[in-house]
Amino acid sequence: MDREVRPRDGTTSRPPVCSVLFEHLPVFAYSADLLDKRLLCVGKRVADLLGYDASDVTSQGLKFFECHTHPNDLVRHRDWSYADLGEGEVIDRECRMRHHDGRWRWVRRREVVTERDASGAPTQILGIAEDVTERKLSERHLVRHHERLLQLLAYDIHDGLVQDIVGAQMALETVIECVAPIEADCVQELILLRGLLRKAIGEGRRMITTLRPMIIDEMGVVEAINYLVAEEQSIQRLNVTFVHDVEFDRLAPMLEGMVFRIVQESLSNVRRHAGVQDAEVRLQQTGSMFQIQIEDRGAGFDISQIGDHHFGLEGIRERARLLGGKATIHSVVGQGTIVSVMLPIELPPEWHEESSSLNER
Repeated sequence: MDREVRPRDGTTSRPPVCSVLFEHLPVFAYSADLLDKRLLCVGKRVADLLGYDASDVTSQGLKFFECHTHPNDLVRHRDWSYADLGEGEVIDRECRMRHHDGRWRWVRRREVVTERDASGAPTQILGIAEDVTERKLSERHLVRHHERLLQLLAYDIHDGLVQDIVGAQMALETVIECVAPIEADCVQELILLRGLLRKAIGEGRRMITTLRPMIIDEMGVVEAINYLVAEEQSIQRLNVTFVHDVEFDRLAPMLEGMVFRIVQESLSNVRRHAGVQDAEVRLQQTGSMFQIQIEDRGAGFDISQIGDHHFGLEGIRERARLLGGKATIHSVVGQGTIVSVMLPIELPPEWHEESSSLNER
């Protein structure tokens, strides 16, 4: 594409060098003027990505992205601002964009500020967009199998191991009653054995909760979080307040499992690192989205010093991303930490078949 670009002063200039480069990139590339929302250069790969000619996109300017992005993803990204970008920083986001044929495609957009005015406000950006639909489907396929495996393990432990141990404990109780009057020494050994069986039952139930508690499938994520909170308090680990204001009764099984794990991991982090006994969990619905927030007023930490090896926090971010949501973590040393995750109430269509399989026993 070789077209003239007319600056604001009315003069005519040749197109920037980047327009020539855009023609040869394997992804859709573009540059834009933020002040008047013009697209300055548009690579021809937009036709491969979304089925539109470069001229169709240019005529719409930056409005093209807004008009062709899924409404839920617009809500998710509305608090992202170019003004917040530091030198060399990149906005990296994934969203659903409507193809010319009506299908939704997952697109990864990465943008960087290339020009600023005298005050430092961004005036131009450079961006690339690529189709990541196949990658998203592959990730979801792996997530589905992972969740299904955890569910089956939880069922096996509950219906097999724990039930067998409970049966052994009941049989032992009968033996203790029979031998108590005549074998005092033997009774002490049996009582010790009974204690070990009770401990094994407790450990089995803890494993079930860690994998996927039955209550998620039976009563939904709100009751599952209530169960988790009660468990924390029953063994005097954390004093957790749970506040919820939602209109939905149930979510997709996959989504419920992920939300439970986010809360579970966050409370585990409070227990291990915050140095306090109190935490608060809030679940709130806003239109087609809902937010789960876990807050403590403990030790806090310097987020800039947290590397990729902190798998708990990365796991929360990754779960949110896979579900089409966004996780933010705010922490101040000595003041505490807030983990906030915004998620869609409805999963994208490609998730439904995978999620429904979790209802099968």
